[in-house]
Amino acid sequence: MNVFGYEGGVYPLRISEQPEGTNHVDMLLISNKKGMQHYCGIKSMSRFLNSQISKNEHKTQYCRRCLNPFRSKDSLKDHVEYCSNNEAVRISYPEKGSDKSILKFKNINRFMRVPFVVYADFEAFIEPIHTCWPDPRESYTTPYQKHTPSSFSYYIKCFDDDVYSKELVIVTKEKEDDDIAQIFVDMLETDIKDKFKEEKKMVFNKGDKRNFEEAVVCHICKKPFEAGEEKVRDHCHLTGKFRGAAHNSCNLNYKDLKFFPVIFHNLSGYDSHLFIKQLGKTDGDVDFIADNEEKYSFHQTAWEN
Repeated sequence: MNVFGYEGGVYPLRISEQPEGTNHVDMLLISNKKGMQHYCGIKSMSRFLNSQISKNEHKTQYCRRCLNPFRSKDSLKDHVEYCSNNEAVRISYPEKGSDKSILKFKNINRFMRVPFVVYADFEAFIEPIHTCWPDPRESYTTPYQKHTPSSFSYYIKCFDDDVYSKELVIVTKEKEDDDIAQIFVDMLETDIKDKFKEEKKMVFNKGDKRNFEEAVVCHICKKPFEAGEEKVRDHCHLTGKFRGAAHNSCNLNYKDLKFFPVIFHNLSGYDSHLFIKQLGKTDGDVDFIADNEEKYSFHQTAWEN
């Protein structure tokens, strides 16, 4: 038995643990101001809920646990597979016209382009693994070779070549005990961190001053300056160039991005296995999304300044 309540809208009170497709009985619990309660049977959830959502008269499949609508039984079945792992919920919406009812873009710094992009690649050679024979009476997997990184290369591309321009870096393993993966992480970290530490003072000429004084719109959020509102100068900390007049709050949020993407060929399928352990030894956090234990679909690391 599934029990639903009503208070400006229908919401679940009790949902049967039996899977969808079994003979469920849907009941609506109604209460009055005096505290009296009464159960009403719901013959069709589709007709009962459709009247609250739209004027569409076509039959709709509803998930009893979250009351989300679906056009087909197959799509409902796929949804229930995940929704059944969660508690039944009551969907609530913010009041119309309130601040919470309007979705606003707040991450102004996401407008900025990434200052640095790194293109990198690893090469490895195959080493045999010497081991004893396993017990043939039991199931086993025999590793017979391993991939050892032997060299790497990377190129750092800056959005402005006057800020940073460097030749392609190529490093090859010279000694047996060289940890080529750790050398890669250390060198790349040093190159980027040193550049982020350099902050140039603003270059503000007569033309920039005229543009600043005549500005009536914030160059970041594109909204006009209100009467008496503080207007500040925004500049690039890497080049020192004046970017435009801005609201003080916009300028504070419009910070240079303190991360950089590193682009590999076949990172998730191969290269990530060569240096992921070394990456975890750095001071920053490492976040990744793993498809499984062998394949990582995305890696991201951020080093603090």
